Amino acid sequence: MRVTSKIEMYRLLSRGAFGNTVPQYFSVDEWKASADRVYPSWGVRSARVAGHSACRLYTPTEEVADYSAKHFGDGVNISPMIDAVAHVTAMLHVVDIDGRGLVVDGVVDPARHANWRHEMGSPRRRQFEGVAARLVLERYLNANSLDDLRAVLDLFPGAVVELSTVDRCVGTVPLRNAVVWEVRHY
Repeated sequence: MRVTSKIEMYRLLSRGAFGNTVPQYFSVDEWKASADRVYPSWGVRSARVAGHSACRLYTPTEEVADYSAKHFGDGVNISPMIDAVAHVTAMLHVVDIDGRGLVVDGVVDPARHANWRHEMGSPRRRQFEGVAARLVLERYLNANSLDDLRAVLDLFPGAVVELSTVDRCVGTVPLRNAVVWEVRHY
């Protein structure tokens, strides 16, 4: 199976196709009806356009509805900021490339509340291949999360899996410490 658009990716993500993630809401009404509004800050982004310029991370709960309506209308994606409830231990892109093998790219042991976009553009970003890639994954993902990642890589060959690992189990699937943000071929 191939994931060729952000819209398709979010649809699959919200249905659990990639395993553990954070709650995702695709309208302000859906978000308002949830019990998850206890999170102190939210990512508000486009559900249609990757890297949309109005993406706003760490949006305070009381500003989510207005910001969403102003910038995204019915094409919004709202999700809690994971580092508001857990310490992020790694920010990774993982791909199993035919003919090359497992490649892990990202930042391990980032500073508390580090910004993904900033960190992935920093000198702290490293790439690991083969055995080194496996060792990074085994160090940062618990056994359940590692099993889930292997399943996703098998089901979506050639896809990039974007995930964070955290210092405790959180998210939509119990007993997982890796939170999947995207699986993509685009």
